[in-house]
Amino acid sequence: MMFRRLGNKSKYAKEIISKFPSHKVYYELFMGSGSIFFQKPKSQYSILNDLDSDVFNLFIIIKDSYQQLLLLLKVTPVNEELFYYWKKNKESDPVKQALRFLYLSSFSYLGKSDTFRLLHSDCSYKEKLEKLILFSSEQLKNTMVRNKDFRFFFSDIYVSDKHIGKADRFIYADPPYLETENNYNTPLWTKKDSFDLFNTLQETGMRFAMSEFRHPFILEEASKRKLNIISIKERRNIKNRKTEILITNYNSRQYELFK
Repeated sequence: MMFRRLGNKSKYAKEIISKFPSHKVYYELFMGSGSIFFQKPKSQYSILNDLDSDVFNLFIIIKDSYQQLLLLLKVTPVNEELFYYWKKNKESDPVKQALRFLYLSSFSYLGKSDTFRLLHSDCSYKEKLEKLILFSSEQLKNTMVRNKDFRFFFSDIYVSDKHIGKADRFIYADPPYLETENNYNTPLWTKKDSFDLFNTLQETGMRFAMSEFRHPFILEEASKRKLNIISIKERRNIKNRKTEILITNYNSRQYELFK
């Protein structure tokens, strides 16, 4: 079980992680639900990031104040009235803000935070959330969590062990996908954002992997930059079908070289 949120990759996280190279320092530019980070082997150093202030606050609270969050979760009822109150109203207290975000994501249809989702057993689901918070707080020990635009993420990063070279550092990027519905608390993702992300990743000189759909613009950029593409999974719904891909700047015999 992972945190519910649109774009959660828990169903095929293992497939993505299996394509990661070994590393000592791990950077994740778009933390989201944490489905990749919480399932991958723990690195010596992890620096996590998300521009969404609700995501950032949730993981900061889980990392540093999880006991307060657990106490608040335990006494908070699960009902439609509170759901729609929190949909319209924000909280200024960081712990309450974290619970609000967790509540709207967990008890809504597909984690979109718009429609209340009736569960067979809300009490049982709250117990699962408690276990998830405890697990996540343990995994977040000795990590850094940041709230930056990806373009500025590496400008002031400091890692104490300078002896760890670029070959032992790895970046994973899972941005909002190009030309998909924007349900995040961030601006709509554009071609310029994708272009800037490609540049940012390549300029680090580190190995990286980026998740996306098989979109013509993304494929063209990957081709120009001589990057590799791995097909991960085909997603299907009533409207269309899309292929999830992983773009990398490193080779492996498991990977499909872009053609």
